[in-house]
Order: sequence, then C-alpha cells, then structure tokens
Amino acid sequence: MTRNFSIKRGIDSDLDEQVEKAEEVVARMAELSHDAADALDLPVSEVKLDDAPVTIGGKVFRVTNKNDKAVLAAEKRGTFTRVSTTKGAITFTSNRLQLLSDEFNEFNIHVQNLTRVIVERMLGIVLGYTKYLLQIGDITSSLDALLALSHAALASSEPWTKPMFTEKKEIEVEELRHPILESQLVECVPNDVKMSEDRRLMILTGPNMGGKSTFLRSVGLCSLLAQIGSFVPAGIV
Repeated sequence: MTRNFSIKRGIDSDLDEQVEKAEEVVARMAELSHDAADALDLPVSEVKLDDAPVTIGGKVFRVTNKNDKAVLAAEKRGTFTRVSTTKGAITFTSNRLQLLSDEFNEFNIHVQNLTRVIVERMLGIVLGYTKYLLQIGDITSSLDALLALSHAALASSEPWTKPMFTEKKEIEVEELRHPILESQLVECVPNDVKMSEDRRLMILTGPNMGGKSTFLRSVGLCSLLAQIGSFVPAGIV
C-alpha cells in the first residue's frame, strides 16, 4: 500500500517549489470551473472541481444529475467529455482541464518522490535513537500510571488506605468502596469483606440492582489496586 506524506513548508526548498507549482495549477483549474459554468449556463456554485479517478488522475468537473441535459448538449458540441455518471453526480472534463491535470500529475509525482526521500531520511535518523525513545516510553508510561493512581487517591472525597500484606491466605477489608462509582460522585455504601482458608465461600443475596455486582467488582478492583502498588478505597485493608 502506497503511503502519502505531507511535509510542512520550509523543510526543503525543492519540495516547496514543486508544491507551489502544483497549487498554481490547481488555481488555474478552479478558473476553468468558472468557464465550465458559463458553458453550461449554470451558476458557478453548481460546478465543483473534484479529484479524478486514480486511473485518470488530476481533477474533473462535477455537477448534479439534474444538469444532465446541459452536460449532454455540451458533449454534443465537443466542449466536454463525460468521465462518469453515478446516482448523484456527473463528472466530466475538457481538453484544457485534461492538460492541466496532466501537468498537475507531473508536479504531484515530483512532490511525492521528494517527500518520500525526506521521510526516509528522517526515519533513518530516528532509528538511531530507537533505544532511547523506547526507554522514554517506558518511563513516561510508568509515570503516567503512578500519577493516575495518586490522583485517584487524592481526589477522592473519602480517604484511600495503604494495604497491608501478610503470608496468610486471606483478604480482610473494612469500609470497602467502588473506586469508579466514587470518582463519579455516586453514593457508595461501604462494605466489609473477610475471607480466609476457613471461610472461602460467601453467598450474596438481594433484589435486582441491590448492589451485589458492585460489591463483587469492588473486591476485585481492591485486590488489583493493592497488587499493583496502589492505595485502595477502604478504611482498613
């Protein structure tokens, strides 16, 4: 797949020159659209300048299908050559527009070739710094995660607690809250949870929308936050 790049002005004088020439040709094409409107006896606003199909390149004129009779009459006079007719529009060209399209295509090829050379040169320079760019990415991503966790703890209306780890296979949390709901200023009812090797099963009952899923997710999020080194939204952990 061919990729086209756009280089800002001032990077390469040769590229700037080719871009300016291509833009000048497009401006001349726009003037031809006024002439086309006059030839079809249509308002200038109804004759658009569009990109031509890839097989042709350059530009074509476009009008809506309601102007088919006007285009057909111009075709018979030899003024225009129809390019395509679709459900919503008619595209056509003229000898002068085709000449300008050929000129535009030539400049555009030069632009793309020069652009590709600049991009390849730039990539060659960047590749020399790949190691350091990856290191910067690792550092900034870690810093971003730590700052996000710090912000969540500090911005909370209720205190977050530093978890304590033991060798025991148990989890004991008091006044546990759901961190996402809390951040959205949704009222959360704190819950306690205590599970161990002797108490490995907990049965939750209650009506629909009673908070059972919220409680389960709160325990899971609390465990995850603690494991990655974060404070957790609870009283005692």
